[in-house]
Amino acid sequence: MQDMFDVGFEQSRLNLLTEQCLAGTDISGEVIFGALEEENRHDFSNWNFSEFNEEAINASGFKHYLVHLLDDLIVYRTNHKQELSRCGVLTISHSQASIKWVSDYELKTLSELKRTYTNESN
Repeated sequence: MQDMFDVGFEQSRLNLLTEQCLAGTDISGEVIFGALEEENRHDFSNWNFSEFNEEAINASGFKHYLVHLLDDLIVYRTNHKQELSRCGVLTISHSQASIKWVSDYELKTLSELKRTYTNESN
């Protein structure tokens, strides 16, 4: 018998990580992440934070732990045959995190828009 997919698992793990690493901070930004290969493991992350927030994220260990958690969540969703399991956008607002899972196509479109916006801003 296969385990049932726990809809609260992802958010509870994110909450634990943000409480552990980001308590007492006010960090906002986003991480675009995904799996490129067939094995559905975390392959890339694009971190969009201010320089100050980036320093705090690195110093707290949050970035290191989040990369491993994202890999675990991709594998978890894949093993439970969730339709959207390979790509997502993690948003952090005032040190509270949430994930929106997206299709490969949506991720490609979002990445292209970000790249265009970044190039126009420079």
